[in-house]
Amino acid sequence: MASTHCPACPSQNSPKPLPHLTEHARVNYYRCLDCHHIWTTTKDGQTLVRHITRLPEPTRSEASVSGMQPAADWTHLAQPPKSSEGTDP
Repeated sequence: MASTHCPACPSQNSPKPLPHLTEHARVNYYRCLDCHHIWTTTKDGQTLVRHITRLPEPTRSEASVSGMQPAADWTHLAQPPKSSEGTDP
């Protein structure tokens, strides 16, 4: 049984199976024709195994309606530390 909908968007289109990836894998690969999300399912298509591409972040309006908290902003951790020039250790 094929995966019948995209787990990342409300697409009504059938997902595109990716047979060249699935042929020798233990899972089936699919790609959404609308948002291009890629995911895998078990060979019988019943269970989602893994999201290959990241799921989209919910917008603030979607998060407030669903009661979800927006994702934390961790970008400050990727910044290099500030230089301490001119100070003695």
